[in-house]
Formats: sequence, C-alpha cells, structure tokens
Amino acid sequence: MRWLAILTLAALFASPIHVLAAQDAAPLGRVTGRVVDATSGAGLPDVMLRVVGTNVGTTSGVNGRFALSNVAAGTISIEARRLGFAAKTVTGIQVVAGRTAEQNISLTGATVQLEAVSVSATTERGSVSDALDAQRSSTGVVNSVTAEQISKSPDGDAAQAVKRVSGVTVQDGKYVFVRGLGERYTTSSLNGARVPSPEPERRVVPLDMFPAGLLQTITTSKTFTPDLQGDFSGALVDIRTREFPSARSGAVEIGSGYAAGATGQNLLLASTSSGMRFASIGGERDLPAIFRRVGNMQTIQLNQNDKNLLVSSLRNDWTPSVRSGNPLLKTSASIGGNDPILFGHRVGYLFSGSYASGTDIKEAQVRALADRGATPGSTVEMDRFVGTTSSQSVLWGGLTNLSTLVGESSRLSFNGMYNRSADNDARVEVGEFSSDNTPAQITRMQYTQRGVYSGQLAGEHQVTGAQKFEWSATASGVRRYEPDKTAFVQVIEKNAAGQDVLRWQGGGSGSAVRTFSDLNENSHEYQGKYSIEFGAAGAPTTIRFGGLYRATGRDAQSLSYNISSIRLTDAQRERPLEQIFGSTSARCRRAGRTSRTTASAPAS
Repeated sequence: MRWLAILTLAALFASPIHVLAAQDAAPLGRVTGRVVDATSGAGLPDVMLRVVGTNVGTTSGVNGRFALSNVAAGTISIEARRLGFAAKTVTGIQVVAGRTAEQNISLTGATVQLEAVSVSATTERGSVSDALDAQRSSTGVVNSVTAEQISKSPDGDAAQAVKRVSGVTVQDGKYVFVRGLGERYTTSSLNGARVPSPEPERRVVPLDMFPAGLLQTITTSKTFTPDLQGDFSGALVDIRTREFPSARSGAVEIGSGYAAGATGQNLLLASTSSGMRFASIGGERDLPAIFRRVGNMQTIQLNQNDKNLLVSSLRNDWTPSVRSGNPLLKTSASIGGNDPILFGHRVGYLFSGSYASGTDIKEAQVRALADRGATPGSTVEMDRFVGTTSSQSVLWGGLTNLSTLVGESSRLSFNGMYNRSADNDARVEVGEFSSDNTPAQITRMQYTQRGVYSGQLAGEHQVTGAQKFEWSATASGVRRYEPDKTAFVQVIEKNAAGQDVLRWQGGGSGSAVRTFSDLNENSHEYQGKYSIEFGAAGAPTTIRFGGLYRATGRDAQSLSYNISSIRLTDAQRERPLEQIFGSTSARCRRAGRTSRTTASAPAS
C-alpha cells in the first residue's frame, strides 16, 4: 500500500509537468505591425490588441507599432480597440511557426457610436492615408500622389497628376522639373525599374505617356538614400501601376471635355494619316525607298533629273489646313479580383485599358536665340519669332497584373504594360532674321509617335521571421518615330501695289526641309534586396542590402533633306508649296528652263 501511495503521488506531480512540456512544445509564431489613423495616416499609441479566442495581447507603442509573441500557428484574428475609434477585427491572418507575420491596421474615428468592423487581412494600398504613412516613415524627402486623389481629379495622364506634388513643375505638359532643376537631373522608374527615355536628347521620360487610369501612385523622391540607384542626381519619379482589388470588381468610365480656344474652333491643323487615331500610322509616311537606295547624297553625283525624281517621290504635303478642333475624350475600363483560377489556387488579377484624345492650342509662343550684348554679361535676342501651335493628340494603354502566393511565405507577381501616344502638331510663327533684318514666316508640321512597354516578374520571400528577400527582373523599351517632318520659310515682301505678301524663300539652307527620325531603346534590369530586422519589437531596426544590374541598348537615326529652287519669278514664289512641287513634269520643266531644284542630306 505504501508503494502504491508513492506511485500515485508521483503520477499526480508528473502530470502538470508533462502538460507544461506539451504546451511549451506547441508551435508558436509572432505578429508585428503598426496601427494608424485611417484619416491622417498617423501612428496610434495605446491601442489594445488581442488575438481573438486567446489571452495573447499587447498595446501599441508611441508610433503605433506593436508585436504579439507566442501566437499559436495557424489562421488567427486580431481585435484592435482604442477610445474614440471604432473597434476593428482583422481576420484571415496566417501565422507560421517560428516566423513573423506582418499586419498593419487602420482605425476609423468614431464620435457617436462604436461598432465592431470585420475585414479580411489584405494590405490597403493607393489610399491617402497609405501615402501619408509612407511619407512620415521615409528616411528621405518623399511626396506621393495616389490613385484615390487621381480618381477625384480630371487628370488624364501622369504629367497632369504629378503637378499636384509640391516643388514639382511640368514643362511642355510632359517633362518634370523638381525644385527648379532641369530634366537632366530627374530620372523616372516604373514599378521600381528604370524606364528608357524616348527623347533623343533628354534623360527624363515624358510622363504624358502614362494614362492616369493605370496608375496606383506617383512618388517623387527629392533626396538620395542608399536604396536608390547610384546615378541619382536630383530627383526620382517612381510610377506604380494599379494592383488587383481584394474582391472581384469592374469599372467603365467615359468622359469628355472642352479645351478653351480649341474645341469647336477653326484651327490650322496638320494633315492626318490613316491609323493616327490609334497612334499607329504604319509605313505611310516612311522615307521613300528610292532615298534609301541612293543613301548619302553628299558622296555621289546626281544630275538634275535625278534630283527632281527624288523630290517628286516625297509626299506633296506642306501646309496646314483649317479644320474644327475636336473635343477632349477620355475612356477607360478595368476588371480585377482575387479568385481560385489556377486549379483551385487563388490568383489576384487586374486587366485595364484606357484611351484619350483631343485637340489643344498654344498661342503667343516665343522662340529666339541669345547673343552676347554690348555690355559684358548681357544678352540680346536674335531671330525672334512668335507663333501658334495646334496639336492633335492620342494616348492609349493597357495593363496586366497577376499575383499569387506560393506556399505560406512567398509571393510571385507579373506586371505588364504597353502605352502608345501620338502628337500631330502644326506651328506657324512670324518674326525676323537678325542677320539681314528680313521678316519671314516659318511653317512646320510634325508627327511624333511614341511607345513604351514594360514587363516585370518579381518575388517576395519571407525567409525567417526577421529576414526577407525581394527580387525582380524587368524588360522595358521605348520607340520614338518621327516620320516626314516638314518645315519651310516664306519671306514677307512688298508686291507692286505695296502690300505685304508671302513668298517662298526658294534658295539657301532651310528654305524647305523634310526630316525622318527613328529611335529605339531597350533595357534589361535585374535587382535583389535582402532585409534583416532586429532590435525591440515596438521599434525594430532594419538593415537592407542588395544589388542591381542594368543593360541598355539604343539605336537612333535621323535623316534630313534640304530642298531649294532658284530663278523662280516672284509670282511663282507666291504660290503654295503644293503647287510649286505639284508634279514631276512641272518640276522638270522648271528645272530645265527657269529654275534649278536640288536635294542634299548629311551623312546619317
């Protein structure tokens, strides 16, 4: 009996020990994050947080950060409460044993009544509060424009939207200047990867190429931080495209607008080509094949008939015509969601497209050269011309965004985008050549077609609770196609009655010019970043290090042909250029009897 009593007492004392050991061996994880005010984005201290159904809880720190330790692995819910704010329960949080899950929570102010709100565990992006929180927590000077703000404005592209950032100005409706610095000091990136510029002599990317309907945020970094690329010099404009919504949704938008001085008015507009409404004119305005066969005219001898044959192969289109300006048009459509698409596996998706067109006018534009003045350090204007530019523009683009979780700690995403734009400009300006005080009128027609594409595959991997690895591979490219740009000079002279008339200059360089330009640039970029978090749970310290490789190739060609004719009578010079270059036979007669036509081009 004594031994039986001893064994019974031993069993009673051992049972709690085994239970405690079993409890200690239970799989546990950790949840960290930050609680912010949904209106201002400021961190909220003294928020009570509790894992629903357990006694695990904590209180947020001064900046709103919190850490919940010893959380049972699996799917949990967290309840957040603070006086003056509506209680909120975040569900569907996945906790992995031995790892740290990150979950930020935003609370809405409640002045009359407090009600519980239950939401799924998804990151809230593209909101004003998200942008404000990013600005406050950034180590540099950062400003953002979000999708929420863009949706409430009439902005049609990224250039119009970024003007709402303090310290940012936009030149010519497309080029960004940050804090007064020129575009050579500003770089642009799309989803964190550098975007090539379609401008042959500019570093910055024209932001009017990105439709506003495809944008999530536009972030301007005004100071250098170690995580930026090494060629940062003045500012970085990072464009983030839209991400998929948490629930299936679709949207269609159709709008129109009125441009003062342009819509419905009679304007001098450049001639249109088939396909221009979709920024795709094909080869209709390409350099004639006969010019490509001849090549550089400076290295060969051509007789007069050969020159006339070359000139006759060009489009006989020199002068803008008077037409009514079209109203502004803006349309967009998108569909997205998060559904079990791939064999029951959930995939986030977004497909979006937009189209915009319109006619605009810019008046009283001044163009002049600067020359040294009479006193040291002073300058005077030379060849001053004042004119008006009428522009017909088209912009359309498409976006595909796919994302999915692989396992419980990895996320893969693909983002593809293609945008296309076209500007058809006609400019007429009047001024004086300072060298001989000759009054003149210069007429130009210029069609510019631009395209940009980007495809990015990216991954995020939570290696351990405090270590994270991110990588991306991006292929991007641009094309600027400027075929058959025309320009000619007419001098202002007196006729027999003493009236001012326009007469083609005829002789000399620049009297009539046709230019054909094409630029292609492609870039490949690979980058990886590793983050390690350590220190106190309420105020952790993060160290990041990584690497980047970028390779870029550019191919550009610009061919310019100057056409001149001498020995024309004053009556012939007063005709429109379409009549002067009206037909091959007429040109040949003029060449043989009263005039000489020449064509020349520099080496490409």
